[in-house]
Amino acid sequence: MRGIGRTCVALAWLLSLIPPPAWAGHGFGPAAGAVPAPPAMGSEFALASPLVTDGLLAARGMTRTPKEPKPKKNAPPPDTSAAEPATGRAGAMGGHPGALSSERVAHMLQSLTVPGWGQANKGQRNAALAFGLVEAGIWLSFSAFQIQESARRQTYERTASLFAGIDLSGRDEEYRHVVGLYRSSDEYNIYVVRRDAANLYYGDPAAYDAYVAEHAIGGADAWAWRSDEDLFRYQDERQSAQRAVKHAQDALAAALINRLVSVVHAARSSTRAPADATSWRLEIAPEPGDATAFRVALRADF
Repeated sequence: MRGIGRTCVALAWLLSLIPPPAWAGHGFGPAAGAVPAPPAMGSEFALASPLVTDGLLAARGMTRTPKEPKPKKNAPPPDTSAAEPATGRAGAMGGHPGALSSERVAHMLQSLTVPGWGQANKGQRNAALAFGLVEAGIWLSFSAFQIQESARRQTYERTASLFAGIDLSGRDEEYRHVVGLYRSSDEYNIYVVRRDAANLYYGDPAAYDAYVAEHAIGGADAWAWRSDEDLFRYQDERQSAQRAVKHAQDALAAALINRLVSVVHAARSSTRAPADATSWRLEIAPEPGDATAFRVALRADF
């Protein structure tokens, strides 16, 4: 009996050491004869294990952070333009500050037409005044050289008429040049025409005489200078006229350069006209109701 009692006490003590089940204390228990189901198997653990910790997973290169979804192919890039704030006039227009806008093109065309016009419409009065003065000086110089060339040409034509007996009106530049190289037309025939005939038709007298008769200068085209001083005077006056022509051509080149510089200045400058500045613009608009008619107006903003 003592052995049985000791055995019962030992069993009771062992049973007190076993933890109570999860359903204990809730007023219900497993059905009679039911077998508790094992934990579900899947991608997640049913029971937390002390071995599966964040530190251990990180040490083995395994994390619980979910992976971001991969972008779809042929998907349009995200629009980030709305997130970027517009800065200045270029940002408001959506273009680069150095972009060739319609306003800049208009200023460039104006400066190409009249240097300083584009600068004036942008409120750059000093630059407009500088380009305008240079342009005015160029055209004044061109006009002066043109008048000078005309006066000097008339002077050497009068000299040839008085001292060589030849009227140069309507003559080409080659003939005027020859008149200033030889004292007379006979001298020209000897040193130029007969020499060329001898080089071309040596040993053929008939062809030689035919060439001389065809190319020799005589009759109303003949001239003869009275002295060498008169010939030298003609040469100096003609060279002066030619220098005036060259200066006039240089003035035209300077006008072109002034326009190019004005266009570059208008394109590179970013200054805008103030609100109270006066601006002029040429407006062209179609006539309402008539597709073939246009209305042209010059607008001034004060």
